[in-house]
Amino acid sequence: MKNPKEKGSKAEREVSRILSLWLSENTRDDLLWRSNSSGGQFTNSRKRSKPGFETEAGDIKSLHPSANVFTESVCMEVKSYKEYNTANLLYNRPCLLRDFWETHLKLSESVNRVPWLIAKENRKPWILLIPRDFISPPYGIVFEEYQLCLFDDFLNKFSYAQIQPVINKWRDKHYGIGRAS
Repeated sequence: MKNPKEKGSKAEREVSRILSLWLSENTRDDLLWRSNSSGGQFTNSRKRSKPGFETEAGDIKSLHPSANVFTESVCMEVKSYKEYNTANLLYNRPCLLRDFWETHLKLSESVNRVPWLIAKENRKPWILLIPRDFISPPYGIVFEEYQLCLFDDFLNKFSYAQIQPVINKWRDKHYGIGRAS
């Protein structure tokens, strides 16, 4: 059995590369990388009431100024598990993804960012959970609190230039702020 932390770190690096290519229109794969301690530095600094680690919220951070606005606007959580029982979402049964979403939503709200939960089960494609009201009309399967879609499909359908105004509008509606500072 593979070390779960190693598996999570590998998943975060993979998603960082995918999103870097999306942000740069396939010219760079190094704009983003996994946050220090996979977001743990942010969590620990909050527990100790030490400000200054807001850029470490979530699992992915910016390594390049061209990606700063994105990471200051979107809080990304990356999960890679053997099985989530994703079908349970359809039947309103217990599901790890729903639990991860609820936890990630609280973190994202605490830093005024749009929550994106990017998840993968073994031998299945990456999926993306985004707030239900993020894109209108919805893209993917709509649940009470979120939309679920294939991550690659989302990135192929929407360019970053198309999504950034959507991010700003969503943040303005929910937090009273549009653009990242």
